[in-house]
Amino acid sequence: MNLTSIIPFEWSLGLPFILGYGLILAVTLVLLLIESGTIRHLVYLRFLLCLLSVSLALTFTGWAWLRGVSFEYGFFLFDRFSLAFALILLVGLWLWCSQNRGSPESDHHEAYAPFFLSACGVLAVIHTNDFVALYLGLELSLVPLLLGISRGLRGWHSSEVLTKFFLSAGLGSLCVLVGITSLYIATGQTELAPAMAKVSSSAFQPLQYLGFIFLLVGLAIKMGWVPLHFAAIDIWDRGQTPVVSWYAFITQLTGIVILSRLLVEGWNVLDTYGNVFLIGAAVLAAIVGPLQSLQQSTLKRRLAYGRLGELGFFLLAIAAAGVKPAVQEESFVAVLVYMFVYTLLIFGYYALLQALARRGEAPLEVHDLAGLAKTRPGLSAAFVIILLSWAGFPFTAGFMSKYYLLQAPLGAGLVLPACLLLFAWGLSIYNAIDIIKVMYFSTPRNESHVPSGYPLLAVIFITAFLNLYWGVLPQTLFRVMGESIRVLLY
Repeated sequence: MNLTSIIPFEWSLGLPFILGYGLILAVTLVLLLIESGTIRHLVYLRFLLCLLSVSLALTFTGWAWLRGVSFEYGFFLFDRFSLAFALILLVGLWLWCSQNRGSPESDHHEAYAPFFLSACGVLAVIHTNDFVALYLGLELSLVPLLLGISRGLRGWHSSEVLTKFFLSAGLGSLCVLVGITSLYIATGQTELAPAMAKVSSSAFQPLQYLGFIFLLVGLAIKMGWVPLHFAAIDIWDRGQTPVVSWYAFITQLTGIVILSRLLVEGWNVLDTYGNVFLIGAAVLAAIVGPLQSLQQSTLKRRLAYGRLGELGFFLLAIAAAGVKPAVQEESFVAVLVYMFVYTLLIFGYYALLQALARRGEAPLEVHDLAGLAKTRPGLSAAFVIILLSWAGFPFTAGFMSKYYLLQAPLGAGLVLPACLLLFAWGLSIYNAIDIIKVMYFSTPRNESHVPSGYPLLAVIFITAFLNLYWGVLPQTLFRVMGESIRVLLY
């Protein structure tokens, strides 16, 4: 019997989202009640509730993707493109829940509610087709993290980092709000696609271009483009590891979603100067990130600057799609694939830092990993896989995704920027080998490790295995992302 014979057509389309996203929202409300009340000690039960709800939401969202669901409801748009990003978000949320449960840095009363609330905001950004809902989703994704960031910061620098977070987040939000307001005044539209189509088709109007520029600047601040990355670097270095791993993940994810939708609808707005701006931002990020990473002694700052280098690959692939429309599909497929790989890498790396904690704190310095291969060979092997994939070493998922990210710029004739990114790629590999050398060829340090929970160890070995698997057999991943991106482009 067909599902539509029992349930009306509109309800049958929306059923996976009612079941999946409704479950996430319901669990968020339950967590808010529990964690603000007197029964916060039920940590293990809350962890199981979170893991079960995310697993079911992943199942329902995957079901919707397989059915090719595509419809609009109010401010929100549901299609395979948005569903692909929703799947990436839910995978990241599943990994984060496991990572947080086994973390030696988590306190006795582990908090899940702010992060589930943040995930609801990211889902709104992913599925929205309206500027107002987009702005509200962006704020909802970041505001709950203030609690986690303020709890995680320690020492004299806590007020400094919190001030930087407030200033950067506030300035980014202000720029986004000014951009949205300018576009609304100039076009009379709050829906994203009609507004950008009107901007692209009309003659030059300063207010329209001003709005588009402010939107890009706001996203640049939130994603931490060069030279606006210093506040983000400090937060990632000094914050509590479970908090900053989620922060680093969602800022990248929401930025890529918004950039993709904005630029596909408004390539004509960029013209030559806009493309040069994106290319310049990509090259700066790709070069400054690895060069600065080599000068850092702390593992978190090395990751933070390494992540900045990965941003350059994203931006150049997107810029290539604006220079030559023929490579748009190839470019965005590569971006989607790398966003999935980035999710595995960011949570795998941070989980390793927590599993290797000494004296209850994650290792701060590179030399803290000295002789790790002799004392903890299993974790050191997983660390090698994550590091090599992050650097883009052959036969890893990081290599395959970076390779395809460079295909679009080369196809668009951006040979010089692509060569500069190849240089940055080489620096990333050298950076990874430098850390591996410390693990395998230095004298072990006589310090005891804090035991890690099984969920945390599961995140480490799952992400390491998937980085090898997708590096050798990436066809399925590329096929899924290819089907997702065609909905956006055609």
